[in-house]
Amino acid sequence: MIIKQDRSAEIEYLIDEYGDDILRLCYIYTKDYSQAEDLFQEVFIKVYKNIDKFRQDSDVYTWITKIAINTCKDYLKSAWIKETFCFGRLKEKKKKQ
Repeated sequence: MIIKQDRSAEIEYLIDEYGDDILRLCYIYTKDYSQAEDLFQEVFIKVYKNIDKFRQDSDVYTWITKIAINTCKDYLKSAWIKETFCFGRLKEKKKKQ
């Protein structure tokens, strides 16, 4: 299924084949369509950069899905930290006043 000679055609095929599912998965995690689109792009950039490392131990769909899940979880962790940090700073400012 994966032909390593023509990487751009490969990625185009993977996006055509699995793109809707990956975008839907990103939306389920973020509940924000715009952010889901950004994560979708990030997922396929990671796929493009790492396609040569795919060992075919599993189906390519499973591999891409795992990349998408990890990318979404990383985003949510960073968003949570930013929100918590900003909220904490806001509380400190109010206490000082």
